[in-house]
Amino acid sequence: MPLEVECGLIRVNNQLCDFSKDGKYFAIAYQTNLLIKSTKKFDTIYSFIFTDIIEYLEWSNNSEFILCVNKKKAIIQVYSIHYPEWKYKLIEGSAGLESVSWSPDSKYILTLSDFNSKWQ
Repeated sequence: MPLEVECGLIRVNNQLCDFSKDGKYFAIAYQTNLLIKSTKKFDTIYSFIFTDIIEYLEWSNNSEFILCVNKKKAIIQVYSIHYPEWKYKLIEGSAGLESVSWSPDSKYILTLSDFNSKWQ
């Protein structure tokens, strides 16, 4: 039986796409949209709307969460794969935001700020 594959155009901002750590999902960011696709059939499973333009995304090590970041406005939003109606929003405020990453156990978000740039 021949395998049929539907090809289409996928818009991606600044190469913002990544496979989940377990290989089950593929995340694609375009502007404020985050699409989560199944790697088996490449169909869209979830669609999330971020507060602003997505500049960075990262899967948690357990592949249960994905975070999206806008560094310029210091906004982080986390989405759940198992509970798609749930989301968490973090605004870093005046300290700014240099980088974001997951802790190895996927329970914490680590943020780094450059305080020196404000005092020069």
